[in-house]
Amino acid sequence: MANVDLIIGATSLICFIMLGFPTYIQTQERKCNKKLPKPTNLKLSTSKQGHINLTWDFNVTEKLQNPVKYYVEYRNTTASGWSRIGTFSNIFNRNIALHKGLSFRVQAVSKTCAGDISEEKHYVPEGMNGTAAENVTCVACNTSSMNCTWTVGINAPDDTQYRLSLMQAEKVEECHHYQKDSLGREIACRFHDLKIHLLNEIYILMEGRSNKSKIQFFDEWFTASEVLNPPSNITVHLDARKLTVEWKQPRTSYAIRSHCFKYEISIKDKVYSPMSHLESFTLPIETFKAGEKYILKMRAKGDSCGNSENWGEWSVSKEFGIPGEGSFDRLLTIGGTLVALSVAVLLLICVCKRYNVKQKMWPPIPQPKNNLKDFQQQFITDTEMQYQDGCAHHRAEENETVAMMDFENEPLQKGDENGLAAISGKAPSMA
Repeated sequence: MANVDLIIGATSLICFIMLGFPTYIQTQERKCNKKLPKPTNLKLSTSKQGHINLTWDFNVTEKLQNPVKYYVEYRNTTASGWSRIGTFSNIFNRNIALHKGLSFRVQAVSKTCAGDISEEKHYVPEGMNGTAAENVTCVACNTSSMNCTWTVGINAPDDTQYRLSLMQAEKVEECHHYQKDSLGREIACRFHDLKIHLLNEIYILMEGRSNKSKIQFFDEWFTASEVLNPPSNITVHLDARKLTVEWKQPRTSYAIRSHCFKYEISIKDKVYSPMSHLESFTLPIETFKAGEKYILKMRAKGDSCGNSENWGEWSVSKEFGIPGEGSFDRLLTIGGTLVALSVAVLLLICVCKRYNVKQKMWPPIPQPKNNLKDFQQQFITDTEMQYQDGCAHHRAEENETVAMMDFENEPLQKGDENGLAAISGKAPSMA
């Protein structure tokens, strides 16, 4: 039954192709008995570098039943085929390289009819052919720098001087660090501290000058090919069972998630590829020979996130060694011994402080007596005492003298005369 249905369907299709399709074509031709006029008065201007503005006129004397769409076709002078872009406006703007020259033409098309193609409009760059720089390539690196290289045009004079600049939106970066060939003509340039975004489209313009002829310019719209930095903070950890490598994603000039990178780890003669979303990698310790030294390095590339899918630079080499048999046991023994000794020393210090062992074992030594100082002090004391005794004796004599003087001046009583005679050694007189 299925085979019968298949045969009937095939027969119906053949009948439509033989009988119905020509009728459909004739119907479309009858609907398009009045062709659309072709666009006229094409005008081409370049208001800024790397940008064209194309306009045209489309004269229709009667109202069209269906809207008209225009197809703009363009190609440079070296291309064999035409590129085609549709628009509903009679104004066409586009960022496009101009250095090879361009040709444009326009065709009006409705839902049922297609008009004739317009006359071609050409853009021809100034300067002598073959003098523009050729084979221009630019590679971004280190997140904010870019290297550009090129070859001198085949017809460029010996005194040709090239000047390179990059443009993005309103930002313009001019190159100041050139490399020259043996004739002094610039063949390479390095940009430092770029402020443009490497993932967005960049316009490169290289102009030339010479005293012998007019030099054609070179221009191109491109997205920079970036050479990624190596992964950062690479560390290697070893234990008795495994080797673990850890890292951080490469530094870039734009924010990007960690799963957007692929990595390669080179250890001696082998290359390993960790999972892209991980930032660590583990290998069993049995993978390596005990007692040998190994060199490890890493690199990265983009993984379908719009960043560069070319392998970046290798990291700085890291050397590590696998200890010989029994080395881990010895390390553990030594480590345990050191820990035990440290604990014992701390306990001993605490006990000594608690029971003042230091003062008991090493009591303070008395200081020797300073005889000279004592003699001086005794001498000063004795001198002061003698001085005080002398002063007291002198005061006593003065008092005695004063008393004698008072006795002489006062009239003597009878008893006093006897006393005075006793003092002077004379016998008292008899009355």
